[in-house]
Amino acid sequence: MIKIVAVSTLKPGVLQDYLQAAAELIEKSNQEEGCISYQIYQDKNDETKVAMFEEWKDEEAIERYLGSGAIRGIGLALVDSIMTALDGTLDLKSTLGRGTVVTLGLPLYKR
Repeated sequence: MIKIVAVSTLKPGVLQDYLQAAAELIEKSNQEEGCISYQIYQDKNDETKVAMFEEWKDEEAIERYLGSGAIRGIGLALVDSIMTALDGTLDLKSTLGRGTVVTLGLPLYKR
């Protein structure tokens, strides 16, 4: 079994928007073959801190999930919502016939 933990610090006041945006990702991920569990938790003492916990059967399950297109259907709306919640930036540059470059910018926080 493989466990993945992603901890994020959100901008104050955006928790509900973040949770709403993440709900579809969580639902789709939990339906994937090899996904044991995919959940999100909020720090009870700090609403700006959230963590995603993933449990997968094995590395092959994760690779199938990432390559399956299951998360592609969620689209840029989810990415934009999450980047906004994290006080980040999203920049897209497309060139016809060549593809699209997506740049995500996340702020650094001092602890």
